[in-house]
Amino acid sequence: MDLEGALALLDSRNESIYNSSSSGLSSFVDRVYLRRELVQVSREESSAADVGESCEDLCRDVKETPTDITEVDGVKVISHPIPTGGISYLRLFFDVSELPEDDITALAVMTMCSSDFDTESYPSGEMRNRIKASLGSLGMAPTPVKVDGRAKLYLQLSLSTLDENKDTTIELLSEYLYRRKYEGEQILKKRLLQIISTGKDAALSSANSFCIALGAAQFDAFEALKELTGGITLYTRLKEIEKKNGEGRLLEGFTRICRELLTRSRLTVSLTGEYDGKFIKKAIEAV
Repeated sequence: MDLEGALALLDSRNESIYNSSSSGLSSFVDRVYLRRELVQVSREESSAADVGESCEDLCRDVKETPTDITEVDGVKVISHPIPTGGISYLRLFFDVSELPEDDITALAVMTMCSSDFDTESYPSGEMRNRIKASLGSLGMAPTPVKVDGRAKLYLQLSLSTLDENKDTTIELLSEYLYRRKYEGEQILKKRLLQIISTGKDAALSSANSFCIALGAAQFDAFEALKELTGGITLYTRLKEIEKKNGEGRLLEGFTRICRELLTRSRLTVSLTGEYDGKFIKKAIEAV
């Protein structure tokens, strides 16, 4: 279960977020699904015995990851206290489930191009260099979560750091999230063109997968969130935004998301590595 079952679910409608107007596409998706179901049934029937015989061997050495769920300053904290060689893996989950579709587009783009913009303290290039010098990784992504058949959307920020660099980590975390200056429509336009080109290449090379995902999104809220944050629908919207010179509106969306949604009341923290209450508290205070 995602986020170890610690995230409360908001009621969401299990209905289409958007509709396809192409009957040809719908017919194609139906045929692909039917064929896939037939193949799956055949595989299940032919391999059931083998699976039964091998499952015991496969599961024999599986060890459950230790998980502790606590609360720090009103924020839910999920910790996995396991040996990690002096490296801490921190994830911040911000619940952004109620975002309207236009802002979901802005959220997806923001996670792809945030590092292209200066912060209040550093030019973009220097900020990237500081992250590389002090952290193993730092990035964010829109993260659909499905629990008990219901869908929610989180903005996930993930980082890894050596224990000796934790103080620097907190400084860079705050700078990365809240001191980014989303200014410069030409910077965003250039980045949009790159994202659109990459999306086009991916869609052309994996057309079947993209079409199946688009079809599935019409019937399932979780699949719809995935489509809105990384499918054909996202890249179609970005192409329209670039065509209409809508970069300014996207930049406003970036700023609004950071100001209004990346708040402590929406936060869940996950830490893998040696438990460090002081580090967790500082991470929460940085929000």
